[in-house]
Amino acid sequence: MGKRLENKIGIITGGGSGIGLASTKLFCEEGATVIFFGYSDERNKQVEKDMQDKGYACEYVHCDVRLEDDCNKAIDYVWNKYGRIDFYFANAGFSGDSDLAAMWDFENFDRCMKTNVYGVWYQMKKLLPLMEQQGYGSIISNNSASSLRPCHYPSYAASKGAIRAMMMDLAATYAPKGIRINKIHPGVIVTPMTAAITDPSLKGTDLYEAFLTNIPSGSFTPPEAVAYAALFLASDESKHIMGAALSVDDGFNMGSV
Repeated sequence: MGKRLENKIGIITGGGSGIGLASTKLFCEEGATVIFFGYSDERNKQVEKDMQDKGYACEYVHCDVRLEDDCNKAIDYVWNKYGRIDFYFANAGFSGDSDLAAMWDFENFDRCMKTNVYGVWYQMKKLLPLMEQQGYGSIISNNSASSLRPCHYPSYAASKGAIRAMMMDLAATYAPKGIRINKIHPGVIVTPMTAAITDPSLKGTDLYEAFLTNIPSGSFTPPEAVAYAALFLASDESKHIMGAALSVDDGFNMGSV
């Protein structure tokens, strides 16, 4: 049996950390040529080197998704170099702060919107005409459980709710054009972005235990779990799946039981 992404070429945004890094590694292992975007150059160039040293086809391209010009240049670079984009994992995101006061802080709210909403809008604006031109493509949007249930991250929830609606509408619009758009809704994933909640050293604290109480499995979710869901949606195994919303959250969306 061949590798699940053999001969496929695609992009992962935010591919040098957290869920993105787990996905970059897994997609490479499954035979894909992976181009990952980010803006922390030193860290991302080290990830690129590590993957290339292992013999994988992996390339880092600088792109701050909050900037439309960065998105346009990065996607154009991949398109012009490789001639196609088989899959696109829109993963890059910003969580904001976890208190009500932060909701009314313009800088916090603005960064959530610029990264999570405008960033995806910029990417889709550039990407979709190219995929329409080639006649196919798989797009995976990394959404959030916060767009489905209260998570006490109001600015983040507002941004992810917007993306949920946007990608659902785009999925219906572009399905007749051969482009599949699906969403993943991660729960509380163990990443650097959630360290203030999930770090094992916090076990027993109110915040740590409050989140665990709302997860039926009783454990936080590793980033690899989301990477495997994205792998499935990027592969031909999911070629008849369009407009889906897949929760990867150890039951977090169901709440406490």
